[in-house]
Amino acid sequence: MDFKAKFDKAAVLSFLKNQFLPDDFSESREAVKFSQLSFAPERIKEVEYIGESPSLALKLYIVRHESETDPRVTLSRETFA
Repeated sequence: MDFKAKFDKAAVLSFLKNQFLPDDFSESREAVKFSQLSFAPERIKEVEYIGESPSLALKLYIVRHESETDPRVTLSRETFA
């Protein structure tokens, strides 16, 4: 997985399923409504639930943003506040 390459959802999901996560990962695609979130996003445009791994107690999401600066800062400030 080339983490410097432009984001490719299909490539990321393939990497997660086939190389990174345990066999119990189940893929799911579901848009998350902002009303369901425990925070009020400012620069986040969209949140999508993409699956989970029960053995790791891990739920995975894709977050799309409109940050003009480093998106990692925006994503961490808005999602981990």
